[in-house]
Amino acid sequence: MNLLKKTILATGLLATTSMAADRAMIGIGIDMPLAGLGAIKNTGTNPLYSDGNIYINIHANSQFVMVAGLGYGSEATEDVASKTTTTNSIYRLILNPSFIYATTEVVEGTAGIRFGYASKSNSVDVDGKTTDNSSSALSFGATTGVEYFFNKHFAIKSNIELNYDMSSQDKDEDMGLDETNYSGLNIVPKITLNWYFN
Repeated sequence: MNLLKKTILATGLLATTSMAADRAMIGIGIDMPLAGLGAIKNTGTNPLYSDGNIYINIHANSQFVMVAGLGYGSEATEDVASKTTTTNSIYRLILNPSFIYATTEVVEGTAGIRFGYASKSNSVDVDGKTTDNSSSALSFGATTGVEYFFNKHFAIKSNIELNYDMSSQDKDEDMGLDETNYSGLNIVPKITLNWYFN
């Protein structure tokens, strides 16, 4: 009886390992919008967080995954009466190397570190005269998450990030902006949809 149980258990583990190993190793992902988070974090001099980032996921092996993300956002508002057009543009770069601490047939648990950089530019055009200003932000921290695989190609991942953020904005007398600096800890939830190719 013990031999039968061991055989069944070994067969089950082998099948699970085989299915997990059959998952694709390279994929792309995109953030799902979380209500309010982008609007709160994507303003001022701290433009590090927003939905709509695009990620490349590379599983180097069964224990390590590298996630690299790029983000871009641009918004323009126009006041016809004052002939003023304001344009805000944001670029983001994210690196998240992680190790895989748990794997089952459909779930993968990861923990790692995160580096982020964001650059924000403001442009104000008043009747043909343009004034520009810029700000930048850096972050580094820890992240952990769980990824659920619907099949070997499609998955959804939930992450929690604890980041230390630093940002600065240049002084601009023409735009009425003072030089500002910010630093602090932020806890950021994130949900990503991933599609794997091979």
